[in-house]
Order: sequence, then structure tokens, then C-alpha cells
Amino acid sequence: MKLYCIAVLAVAAVPHQALASTEGQTVLEFNRSPLFGYGSWEGVPEVKDGGLAVSAPNGKGGTGYNLNLDLSTSKNRTPLLHLEIGSGNEARAVKVLLQDSKGKKAAFVYELTGQELGQPVSLVPQDGASLADPAEGEPLLLTEVKQVQVLGNWRDERIEVRLSSVSAVDPTPEILASRAERAERIRLAQAEVEKEKRVARGEILRSEESPTVERVYAVDRNILAVSIREGVFHQQKLVPYQPEPGDQILREGFDVEVVQGGSRRTAPTSRILQRKVNGRLQSVGFIAGGRVDAEDLYFFPNETVSGDPLELRTVSDPETYVISSADDAGFGEGVRPVAVHRKSKPLNRAYPNNEQVVRHIIYLELPSELRQDATYQVTLKYLNTREEAVDYTHSPRAVRSEAIHTSHVGYRPDDPYKRAFLSLWMGDKRGHVYDGVQRFELLDDQGETVFKGDVERVLALDGVEAVRPKKNLSQTAVYALDFSGFNKPGSYFVHVPGVGVSYPVIIREDTWLNSFRQSMHGFLAQRNGIELGPPFTDFVRPRTFHPDDGVKIYQSTTSGGEAHVKTKYKDWFEGLVDGVTDEVVPEAWGGYNDAGDFDRAANHLWASYLHLELLDLFPDFCEQTKLALPEAEANDDLPDILNEALWGLGVFYRTQAENGGITAGIESSKHPRKGEDSVRDSLLLMAYAPSRESSYVYAATAARAARLLKKYDADLSTQYSESAKRAFEFAETTDDGGKGYGGVSDKEGRNVAAAELLMLTGDPKYDRAFQETNEWGVAPHVIDAQGGGFTYARLPNGVGDTRLKRKIAAAIEKQADAALKYGGGNAFGLTTEIADLPLIGPVGSFTVPGMNSQILPRAHYLTGKTKYLAGIVRSANFSAGANPDNRSMTTGVGYDPPIAPLHFDSRFTGQPAPAGLTMYGSYEPESLPNFAESNEWVHVWMLPKTMYPPSRTWPSTEFYVDFFLWPLMNEFTIRQNMGPTSYVWGYLAARESQ
Repeated sequence: MKLYCIAVLAVAAVPHQALASTEGQTVLEFNRSPLFGYGSWEGVPEVKDGGLAVSAPNGKGGTGYNLNLDLSTSKNRTPLLHLEIGSGNEARAVKVLLQDSKGKKAAFVYELTGQELGQPVSLVPQDGASLADPAEGEPLLLTEVKQVQVLGNWRDERIEVRLSSVSAVDPTPEILASRAERAERIRLAQAEVEKEKRVARGEILRSEESPTVERVYAVDRNILAVSIREGVFHQQKLVPYQPEPGDQILREGFDVEVVQGGSRRTAPTSRILQRKVNGRLQSVGFIAGGRVDAEDLYFFPNETVSGDPLELRTVSDPETYVISSADDAGFGEGVRPVAVHRKSKPLNRAYPNNEQVVRHIIYLELPSELRQDATYQVTLKYLNTREEAVDYTHSPRAVRSEAIHTSHVGYRPDDPYKRAFLSLWMGDKRGHVYDGVQRFELLDDQGETVFKGDVERVLALDGVEAVRPKKNLSQTAVYALDFSGFNKPGSYFVHVPGVGVSYPVIIREDTWLNSFRQSMHGFLAQRNGIELGPPFTDFVRPRTFHPDDGVKIYQSTTSGGEAHVKTKYKDWFEGLVDGVTDEVVPEAWGGYNDAGDFDRAANHLWASYLHLELLDLFPDFCEQTKLALPEAEANDDLPDILNEALWGLGVFYRTQAENGGITAGIESSKHPRKGEDSVRDSLLLMAYAPSRESSYVYAATAARAARLLKKYDADLSTQYSESAKRAFEFAETTDDGGKGYGGVSDKEGRNVAAAELLMLTGDPKYDRAFQETNEWGVAPHVIDAQGGGFTYARLPNGVGDTRLKRKIAAAIEKQADAALKYGGGNAFGLTTEIADLPLIGPVGSFTVPGMNSQILPRAHYLTGKTKYLAGIVRSANFSAGANPDNRSMTTGVGYDPPIAPLHFDSRFTGQPAPAGLTMYGSYEPESLPNFAESNEWVHVWMLPKTMYPPSRTWPSTEFYVDFFLWPLMNEFTIRQNMGPTSYVWGYLAARESQ
């Protein structure tokens, strides 16, 4: 794949007016504001003098329009870019990108250097490329072009242009000559590839550094898969910095507010240690720390990946492979595959380098079917694996196949939904159809058949799913293997004859309980202000951000809402720093660190709110369920889940202002400095000023906690009750001048808080407040507002409006039915009640049961209807491992969980990631184009050499990349991912037997 920085080989410019008589078609006129911008171009383009003026500090951005175009009559024409180049322009090139309704993208590069400045010019793209044969990307469905973008060249070069239009014109003789030159280059390059293959066959070298064959398995009766692992990852950890002669500390990046030796100052984001290695000065890692003691510095060495890369020149060559067998006469003399296909994906990334561990899966299509119990030798004649040959015995009842996907959590015996899947996407061959596969089986530990069922195709190869966007999210046929009627406890394998078996499927009373405990461990691991370690957790970390350790949190006069007003500040960090004072907030410890960052936002309280809801609904279960907690909490009189919820509440309770206001959270002056964990963090720490919205969120959670605490600790209950009331009164009488912050608007936060205070106190004033903001059954509601309605519907007799209770209960059921319909509209049962919700990482589309919504558990609790319980289990299936990647999306859960989350506290201390962190996960680029484009840096700089086919072409259901420091893939948050996941798993563990 060619990158943005590619040299432009054949580009011409002609006067704009010279093309006036040339027959052509207008693609786009830049006479209106674009729909979106991203990167350094966000908010930059403006309509000016009949064109679109772009003046940006660098080329790391773009802008675009959504439209509907039929360019099929112009397929052989060349897209010209008409523009003026400003005097301040430094950019060498720009790119025009077209995207069709199927998500295919084609790009055209235009050179800016050497053109006349300040005058209209019309640029021909690299090689005179036609719309049907772009220089980059793939041919489009020209009848349905849906988007046009203009991108920078991704260099640090200022760009200053005014775009006029893009038009498709008939090729001139010069353009045709450029195309012919390109065709000849491609022919010569292909000939060179064939020559390299012949050379590689004679120079294959194997060593202990070579890639290794992980395993061989079948994916169909005549297709073998060879899984190869390339590279060995060497994790590092922070160690005390010991200066060596010649050391230099290079300070790079933009300036941020930090604390060094107890004093506030401005310093760059990175401190890079340069050290002499073999006589040469090299960057060897990062310096961290020095907050309290300027000399207390630590060193994080650069991570590395060792090992030889896989020989890609021969990997797809059928001559590379020979399959022979003494047991199968058809393979007695040895045969070559009739076709070879591949997909490759990174498994981890060395930080800060771009060295990667990669898994390659090679598919060998054989000329005949494999024979039951026959042993085959697969000779890798021209592949540089350590193993020259590997053996495989075709025992589909015993060998796991990637084509069979099951839940790694398992099921309770009385779960009304139990389903596995059969599907295969073969990389450069794309999808696969299983013709003739009609039955599947469940096998027990002894390999005996205990259940048989029909294989049901739920998505055709060319099928379309009824979710946004309307497409096949798996790019292949998908088959359901349903065993919902089987309820005998035990450990089983799903077996598809001729193909293989799945990971073990556990059917047991405590399956959801075990996963629930793991998810709750994630909250423990994210605790701020406490020392972590044995005996209650294997994850070790000293106490963080505690005032007794000399850490200071400064008060800001900027509220959370104000900081998020983009017309005032470019980001919330700027707003927070703008209002910082010298006032220290002494009790601002506790709460939860969020993802790789160490901020503790008030929206985290929604997770505690959900944990309290489990205690509210299932007190007996919660009182009996032990979680990983420090000794003092584990042995007190409170249920463990209540202790965990109070930890989330505590920091906001202790920092409540005298007027009752609650801070939107404690935040740093920027994202963490490179190489720093929460222990060594040196950024300036600040608390937002109290805000209306965060006070409502706190009031809702504190009121629920106060009500539940009555049973266990009357004094603490009273304290939280009074605190909740004060927070609510502050919010009622305050306008902080900002917009909503924390996930819901003021109105929705008020709605939930009013319902909880009404349940706590029975005071009619809270009933009036709830009804003033109630929109159940009137307008679509935000997910978090469900909590208020659910609480109101459960108010005791004599409290609240009886008719309104019934109305809300009916609305909850209606929304739950919408969620069931959505789940039935896609092959893997991804579930939400919001039909147009974009399938993007922060929504948890592929990783969070219900996509952050609790509508199905709440509908089930109110009605007891089995269909809602089945819907809950279905919604949890994909993220628990029943997906084409065959892995759970929560660390520590399942047979192949994520190992490289954006979790600095484990990564920088050389530890495995703690259990219980649910990832953002995969995303579907078509569902929200702006979101996809914000990830361009990963696709451009990180994945082209390791991910095959190209990263943008992978199906979204298999697109998850376990790739450290890709925030919108491997980040996680307390509220968006961990809270909803733990709630659903807890509900499934606690609910009464059917």
C-alpha cells in the first residue's frame, strides 16, 4: 500500500480556463461548507470567494462532504482538482479521496510544488489515474459514490490552498501516456515479484529467530489453516533512573503544566533519554517522575520485538507447500494446494517503536477432502519458519477450529439462549460458504455426543444486516448453532463434522458469577488513592495521588461544562488550566482512574449507580457474593458490592463544596506524559469547579446509596442522604454556564436524581421535579435516564403517580422490544434499542452487552418475561467470545482475552493487564465516517506492513486489534465499558431461576 508521503511521479498543471471546452463531469464544487473536518483541519476550512479555503498548520488532517453521485459514465475520465495555492503554502501534495456505498475508497494524489501561486490551476493526479483505475485504493462502485474528501499529505508542512472544484475530464494524449507508463511499471514490478519468489526459494534460512508454526487445523473438509506467529515481544518496566556518563535528556513535544519537586512549572510532554550505545548516542526510553522530589526519577526503556519477519515473497505461492500422507492415498505422493490465502494481524506492539508481533493464518485449499483420522505432513518448503514440516491429524472431534465461535463465559443451565456460530473470513479470499454442512453436535469431555442440532444460516455471503450501516458486517456467510434447549451442567465442545470443535463451553450455575467477579476486579484495579497487591489482588501498585504522599490537587474555577465548550477552549485541558488557582483540595483522593488516563470524572458514578442497582434488586445475592477487596472492607458488615460502590462515591463526598456543589472530577493538565504511570505521574492535577450536571449525577447515586445503607449502617446512610439533598439543591439553584458533561444533559441527570431522592424520602417535591423532566413515552430518551424511570416504576404504593408508573413500565417494555428487534437484525445478536447508534468503539458496539443500555435487564425485572432474559444473554454472547476473533473483550475473561489494553499502570510496570477491563473494541467505519478518519494515523503509519489484507478492508466483526496505545480500539472507561458489562454479568448471575 502506498502512503500519503509517496512521491508524485507524473502530475501536470494547466490553466483553469484551458479546460473550459473539455468535455467532462463536475464531481464536486467547493462552494459550501464541508460536513466534517478532522485532525489538524478540524474547524479550519471555510467558504471564501466562491471556494473552500484551507489554512492549516500541517497536512495531518482532512475535510469532506457526503453526497450521492453517479460517475459511471466518467469511469475512464481523469479527476482534475481546480484550486489556488497560497503564498504561505509549504505542503508538497494533497489527496482527493472518493468512497462508495460499499465502503471502498479510491484516492488521487496532486502535487502542489512547482505550481504558480495565487492563480487558478488545474492539477492532473499522479499517473493521470482514471476514476476506474485509481493510483491508490481500489476500484469504486461508480454508480454510488457517497463521499468526497480532501486530505493533507500527513507531513508537518503548512498548507494554504483555496479549493474550487473537482471535475472528471476526458484524457489528453499526455494523460494516456502517463497511464501507459504506469501500466508498464506495474508489469515490471510484477515480473520482479516473480523473480524475487524464485530467488527466495533458493535462499530460505531457518533459525531460532524464525517465525514459528503455532498450530495446524481444518476450517472445512478440504481447507487446512496454518497459524504462524512472527516476533517475540520484550516488555519493559519503570526502574529508578541511574545516570550514566554522556546521558542527555531531550525534551520534546508541546508544553504542558507539570509539577516538579513540588513546584508548578511548564515543561514538554516528553523527556527522552539519549544514551551512548556502542559509541553512538541513541534514544533508549523515557524519563518519568519527579513530582514531589525532583531527583526521584524513573527510566522506562523502549520495548522491543525480536525475531525474523515471515518471508512474504513466497507465503502465497502454492509451490511453497506440499501436503502428504501415508494414511490417505490421495496425498501419498504429496500434493500442492490449488490455492493459498492469507490474513495477518498484529498481536501486540512495542512502545514507542512500531515493532509488532504478528499472527499470520495461511489457508491451503486442497484438491480433495481430508480423511477422518488420517495424519498429514505439511511441508513448508519455501517458508522461513523454524519448522520445515509439521504434522496434522484430521480429528475434527478433537481439534479446535477458528471457524466455530462460542461464549468463553458459558451459560447457566436455565439460560434460555445458548448459541454458537460457524463462519470464516479468509483474508484475501474474503468470505466462505459452508455447502453441505447441516448438523452440529455437543461433545462432552470424553468426546461423546450429548446433543445434535441443525446448522441454520443466519446471514448469506451477500446478505445485508438490518443495522447501521446496511451491510454484511462479517463479509462472509454466518451460521447459527443453537443448543438453547440443552441444560445439563458440564463442559462441552461444539463440533461441526469435518471442520472441528470449539473452545470448551461451560454450562454451570456459577458461570456468570465468575465473570461478574472478574469484571468487578477491574474496578479494584482502577482504584485511586490506595495500595494494591496480594493477598486480595495479584496486580501490584503503590498508593497513588494521596495527600499524605505530598501530592496536591489544585482547585480550578472552571466547571466541567464550561471546559467542554469548544467555542471557548480547544479542549477541556485548556479550560481547566485556564481557571487553576493556588487553593489545594486536600481530600481529592479515591475514586477510579479512567483507562490509561488518571482522571476521575463524575460520570464514573454511573457505574457505581449500576452496582447499587444490583444490590437493590438482588440483596441476598449481593450479600453472599464475595469480591476481591482489601481486608478491612472484605471483613466489615457491608456487602462487598456496596463497599466497591462507596469507593467510587467517596472522593465526591469528601470534596463536596460548602454550598453542596459537586466537582465534575479531578483531571490532569493533559494526557499522561510518555512513560509515566499513575505512581510516577508528574502533570498538574486539578479539580473542576462544582457543576450543575455533576451535582445531579452525584445526588442520584448518593441517594440510592443512602437508601440501601439504612440496612447496614444508619449513620453513614444519614450522611449520604444529607449530602445527596445538598447536591440536588445546589444543582437546582445553579447555572454553571456550560453544556452537559459526563454523559447526560442537566435535564436527564435531574430526572434520575429526583427519582432516587423520591424513593429515598417520599418527599413530593422530588416527584414534581421528576415529572417536570419526564419524557418517557414522549421522546427518545438517553440511556442513562433509564435509571430514573426504572426507579420511578418501582416506587412503593402511595409514592409517585400510579398512572405514570404504568406508563413508564410500558415504555421500558416497548424500548426492550426495540432492542430485541435490533438484536434479531444482525447475525451475532449485537443489541441496543437505538436503531441508528453508530457502531464505534466508545459505544462498546462489539464489546459491551446492550451497548451501554440496561433496558433488557430492567424490562425483564419488571415483567419476568423469558424473551427479555434470552435477549440479555444474546446481547452478552459476542463480547464473551462468540465472535470471529474467538476471544472475549474483557481482560482476564475467557481463553484468549485482550493482553495489550491502554493501561499504563500495568504496561509501564511490566505486569500483565489486570482482569476486568472491557475494551472499546472494533468499529465499523461506514457507520460514522468522521470517527473512522480520526484513526487515519494508525492505518497510515502502524498497520500497512503487518495487517493483511489492508486494515480498512477487514470486516468489523473481526477487526479488533490487540494493539497497545490505539485509544479508540484498546482504551476502556469506567462508565462506558466496565460499568455496563459488570452490571449485565451481575444481573445474569443474580437473577432468579427460570
